[in-house]
Amino acid sequence: VDAALGDALIAARPYAGASIARVRDLLPDLSRDEKTRLVDQVVRRFALYVLDLPASEAAHHARAWGLFDHSLDAALLAIERLAQAGRLSPTGDPVKDRRLAPRYRYAAFLCGLLHDVGKICDIVVRASEASEEWNALDEPLAAYATRHGLAGVFGKRLQ
Repeated sequence: VDAALGDALIAARPYAGASIARVRDLLPDLSRDEKTRLVDQVVRRFALYVLDLPASEAAHHARAWGLFDHSLDAALLAIERLAQAGRLSPTGDPVKDRRLAPRYRYAAFLCGLLHDVGKICDIVVRASEASEEWNALDEPLAAYATRHGLAGVFGKRLQ
């Protein structure tokens, strides 16, 4: 499973590109290369793991791609709220807080994106009655789906 598939998965989501661009804008202290590595690649890898899973069985985002959409929304909200707060002063030392601010913003993004990631260890995914269950600790869901010839919700066979 490669980066191209992760990019295709993200491109298939209606607002993902705009959300990722907004996150990048809210991390002004990172270089273009750092944003690629620390935002784009992280979201791409996340997409490969959660694929088309729902965020819940019956509540919020209880639909295909719900976990991805909800997590990206939470990541953007977390970093936007931090940006709106203007100044964060956890240490009480303005110089130290200003120096650490980029790390706090990036941490807010990661915490938002990964706040529900444990759900992938609780869900049962099986390609067929005879196949083994997907184990999130062994491989991304996209790799499992590819091995078993499963089609993605976005309408293309995963390859």
